[in-house]
Amino acid sequence: MPVRQYKEIELLVALAKLAARERKTLSDLIFEAVYEYLENRDALPPQHSITPGRLVHASARQKTQV
Repeated sequence: MPVRQYKEIELLVALAKLAARERKTLSDLIFEAVYEYLENRDALPPQHSITPGRLVHASARQKTQV
């Protein structure tokens, strides 16, 4: 097995173990990582918050947090 392919498998196994420990799906972990990456680079629209499967306007998000 090529080294690169082996490293990719190791990464997927580590992500799967983390997902199991956090009781989340692998797709949710990946989504959160990408969201945090974009957020840290100020690459997200400031008036929107992204959640898996939908886009929520900031005013709606504030109402639900009260």
